[in-house]
Amino acid sequence: TDGFFSVLDPSQTGAAQLRYSTFLGGSGNDSLVGGLEIDAAGNIFVAGVSDSTSYPGLTNANAGGTDGVILKLTPNTPGNPSTTYAVTGRFLGGSVEDAISSNQGLDLDPSGNIYVTGQTRSSNFPITPAGGPTPFQSTLVPNGMNTADGFITVLNPNLSLKYSSLIGGDENEEMGAVQVDPATGDIFVAGNTFSKNVVPYPTTPGAFQ
Repeated sequence: TDGFFSVLDPSQTGAAQLRYSTFLGGSGNDSLVGGLEIDAAGNIFVAGVSDSTSYPGLTNANAGGTDGVILKLTPNTPGNPSTTYAVTGRFLGGSVEDAISSNQGLDLDPSGNIYVTGQTRSSNFPITPAGGPTPFQSTLVPNGMNTADGFITVLNPNLSLKYSSLIGGDENEEMGAVQVDPATGDIFVAGNTFSKNVVPYPTTPGAFQ
């Protein structure tokens, strides 16, 4: 399977409504259902998942298994409703299975930073590089099984890693959505967890539940 990206103009009729449409994918199975956002300059960001070992436009390699994928589509003629797009992007993941949430796994802030959330089973999932902000959780919580933690990752506008952290307990977590507060920079995530006993999902004093 491949992902796709399409632009439609409902003011037109028939075939003229389809302004631009393209496949987006590589050599394997690709999906772009993680979210779509547009920045102030008209660049379009889409996110999803891929197990492709080759993927046109991506600047790094698939680290193994299934990785998240983030694509940036830049209009070649901004302001032209029939513009074509240049595509760049990157994989995000480790050596096992990683996926950006298929619900609302992508957001942008006013500076053009890109926020993604999802699930990872990779012990080598990329976290914040040395010298960057300290991640909340830097390693998967082990329990001897192939369980998954959530992740929250922030990319610079050029798609380089700015902040990345895991969050979870000793069983499975799945992240459903991410939003950033443009005024404070706080990151909001929601999802579900099976971690309640040995190493429960982290909560704070005075939590509602």
